[in-house]
Amino acid sequence: MSDAHKYNFVCEHVEETSQMTKEFLLTVYSKGHGIPNELSLYDTKSKRLFLKRGVYDQDGAFRLEDLFIGAEVTVCARKMKIVSFADKPTEAFFQKSAGQVYTVICGNAMAQLGDYFLAAYETGFTIKRVKTLADAGEMAVHLELVGQGADVWQEVTAQVADSAIQTETSGPASEKVFARKDSSAIFEGCSLCIIRPHAVREGKTGLVINAIMEAGLQISAMQSFVLLKSQAENFYEVYKTVLPSAQYSAMITELASGTCIAMEVRGEDVVPRLRELCGPFDIEIARHLRPSTIRALHGRDNVHNVVHCTDLPEVWKASQNGLMFSLLCGLWQWFLQKEESRRERRMVLLGVDNAGKTTTLEQLKALFGLKAMAPERIPPTIGFNIGRIQIDKVIAVFWDLGGHASFRSVWHNYYPEVQGVMFVVDSADPGRLEEAKRTLLEVIDHEQLKGVPLLCLANKQDKPDAMSVQELSRFFEFERLFSDRSFHVHPCCALQGQGLEAAVRWLLAEADKFERKL
Repeated sequence: MSDAHKYNFVCEHVEETSQMTKEFLLTVYSKGHGIPNELSLYDTKSKRLFLKRGVYDQDGAFRLEDLFIGAEVTVCARKMKIVSFADKPTEAFFQKSAGQVYTVICGNAMAQLGDYFLAAYETGFTIKRVKTLADAGEMAVHLELVGQGADVWQEVTAQVADSAIQTETSGPASEKVFARKDSSAIFEGCSLCIIRPHAVREGKTGLVINAIMEAGLQISAMQSFVLLKSQAENFYEVYKTVLPSAQYSAMITELASGTCIAMEVRGEDVVPRLRELCGPFDIEIARHLRPSTIRALHGRDNVHNVVHCTDLPEVWKASQNGLMFSLLCGLWQWFLQKEESRRERRMVLLGVDNAGKTTTLEQLKALFGLKAMAPERIPPTIGFNIGRIQIDKVIAVFWDLGGHASFRSVWHNYYPEVQGVMFVVDSADPGRLEEAKRTLLEVIDHEQLKGVPLLCLANKQDKPDAMSVQELSRFFEFERLFSDRSFHVHPCCALQGQGLEAAVRWLLAEADKFERKL
């Protein structure tokens, strides 16, 4: 196996449930054109091999051109974000084709939009991100590519059309554009077309765009996404009872395998027209009955059929209202949820001193867009701190109470009308676990906290000697001692803010249920 070229990358993987970030060394072994690339993963924290060398497709060939700083690749259903090159030879090899180019297509150039995407693929550029904005009433396509650099891309675009387009090396300006929350989407009288990840990788984006525009339909918005598997499951949920289970699972895996591009498409009778243009879902039927459709011409099988569009009659109305596009954009609640006044939920943030309570509060503030104290400047809590944090439509009020033994006797003054208890444990300090357990039992036994949901944060999980969630659960005897309420033990690293968002969202959801019972 020594005949392969070896390339090393530092990657990060965020656990979907705990939101903890783990670092891996990704090694890719390339034997040349036509031979599948192999890879392996090494866990840098535990210093052990995580995935042995082998061929692991991300629903398609694992390609060298998809590997660049900031790229997200899928390995065995795990999203890996490449954060740096791990050695000089890898950096030297990939820097030749790792120039990141930011380009804006607008005005007269929009007529050749699909041709620009085709030219990018044909000259070795990879789509990193795409997004449309509407400034001064004119839609513009903001496109970020990875390839041979801005000079080469300018030469390529000059051959596509006479219309000049803005091109520069990616930098702070492009970051600001892609960080913007707005888009050119109209969310009315529209349908959704998604170019699937396999089609984006195979350079078919331009073909789909050209087909839509040549059919007399208008693309009013487009944006690239890299979906988690749970997000893909959410999106495809309506198809769960319609398709065979194996095909349904494969579709979810494919949609979460890399970058997809969602387009808001408009025009008269847009839903049936787009459906006709895409063709039957089944590739064989498409080739026999609708041979000129997108799926018949460019699809491989029923999972890799190039595009998703509104196939089911029961979601036509949602598509026409813009719901399907907005769902993928993360704005679907704007359509589904009734306007309701913001609710307030009161939480006590408890634990023995030095467990990390105040650090937890400050990091929660930062996570939800509030000004927060830097971790290194946080002093021990003398008395209490208050944090009011808006999380979606809820105002979460946190009472961070000093954990020193002399202050615990007044904690009960803050229990009235509390809907949640957040108890922080230093999982890397076994010498104080017995004290923490006694303290928690005293808290939970209080009459005013009867049945109140409990979130136990297993803090400092970044330390090598930290106890696991399972070990802490056994030590605290949660199943036996806290069966009268909802409880959850969640791993976190408050210093880095890891795991906190998922944890607090669980507590807020349980606080809502508790409030409704009263």
